[in-house]
Amino acid sequence: CRIGCSGATGLSAGLVSAPIFWQDTSLQAIAQSSLDLYSHLASTCKFRYVKCGRAYLASTMANEVLLRRMYSRGMVHNDKVELLDCQSEMLERWPFLQTEDVQLALFSPEDIALDPVALCQHLAIIAKDHGAQIYENNPVTEVHVGDEKQVYGVSTKMGFIETSHFVDAAGIWAGSHLVKALPHQHVQTAAYPCTYSYVHTAKLPTGTVSDLTPIFNDLDGNVMLRATSFKTLCAGFAEQSIRPLAPQTSGTNAWQHPEPDWNKFDSNLEKLISRCPMLGDCNHGDLIVGMESYTPDKLPTIGESSQAKGYWVMCGMNGQGLSLAGGLGKVLSEIMCDSQTALADVTRVDVGRFIDLHANNQYLLGRTPEVAALTYSNLYHSHQCHTARNLRMAPIYHQLRDAGAVFGEIMGYERPLWFEKSAKTERNALRSGQDSLIGKPEWFERVASEYEACRERVGLMDMSSFSKYDITVSCFDLNFRL
Repeated sequence: CRIGCSGATGLSAGLVSAPIFWQDTSLQAIAQSSLDLYSHLASTCKFRYVKCGRAYLASTMANEVLLRRMYSRGMVHNDKVELLDCQSEMLERWPFLQTEDVQLALFSPEDIALDPVALCQHLAIIAKDHGAQIYENNPVTEVHVGDEKQVYGVSTKMGFIETSHFVDAAGIWAGSHLVKALPHQHVQTAAYPCTYSYVHTAKLPTGTVSDLTPIFNDLDGNVMLRATSFKTLCAGFAEQSIRPLAPQTSGTNAWQHPEPDWNKFDSNLEKLISRCPMLGDCNHGDLIVGMESYTPDKLPTIGESSQAKGYWVMCGMNGQGLSLAGGLGKVLSEIMCDSQTALADVTRVDVGRFIDLHANNQYLLGRTPEVAALTYSNLYHSHQCHTARNLRMAPIYHQLRDAGAVFGEIMGYERPLWFEKSAKTERNALRSGQDSLIGKPEWFERVASEYEACRERVGLMDMSSFSKYDITVSCFDLNFRL
């Protein structure tokens, strides 16, 4: 393994999202730290760094509202953020796009495109200048944990290194390093590898594109386009085109490129050509397939694992590695050195937010392709996934369902969110998607009547998901205590 040349970094398109993409203020700060780092490096080192900006396109009211929210956030970070609601003006600025159905466009000027391999290599040079020792092609073969599950060293191909701290930032291999002292012989992480795909083709047959042409994200088509003066990159995130892969059993395994599958990418390509008809005139294109690590909630995971003291993880970048890695590295170093960070709240990315269920490979196998398909979608607190459901249920789940319950997943447990009136027996009782960003949600009237019933009369709530069982075993008897 060489810095920047293997793994997901070597295949990355090098696109960095500006902070306005995230609604969470901590993630905005993390993304801003990454941008500040890359901007500083670009001023002192020589690598490709283009401040091209990004244009988000919305064709439905739901995404139009989302863009208006992004715009309000953007005005805090950069007053040059623009909203365009005139199709003619969009076509004048970007004549190679089909804009007739676009209701609103947002231009974010802070997004950048860079060379990820050169970036990583320059970071390595700077680290060496500050005393770091880097050994390439030297995989970790075992992490040693001693008394009280404390890390005391690691074995590598070149020998043993004594240390009380080990940072697992191995991407798709995160959590695969051998730790013999643990029950599963490795630290379980709530991250799983899936494929991502993009087409690399020639320059669009037009003189209106340059290196400063913005990145385009079609939110309703779930596709992305990056056109420059010498090449074109276009990606799609249809769920059916994303493949979960077998979990990596060892960090020493060589990187294996997944085989491209044009049939699975076909729906993405159709939407790309519909948005940019000139793509159909390019006479060739290579489908690039790489792997990335995804988490159940589309947020990265950092912090000290509860399974071993001194074992730190930073993984699950969910297709936004460059956008978040610089800031997350800063946060993790602050926590490791000072036991705290300058950020007000990092609970949304802390490793402690997950339970054992979230690290189960069967659960992750079902969930992460859906998460990968949402790479450039904003998820709000009301969002419910449609995959990996009905895994933990109350003893009276079916009675609640028959009574009209609509279930949402909370820590892997299916709990009633509200009860439908006159619910049909044959129905999907699992809530998926998220509430509209405008107007009353669909459940408003039903929850209002439930609230009134509890306040004015009597309400009965199923609290079985809060149960905790303490089981003790002796040689002579077996005692269960609730």
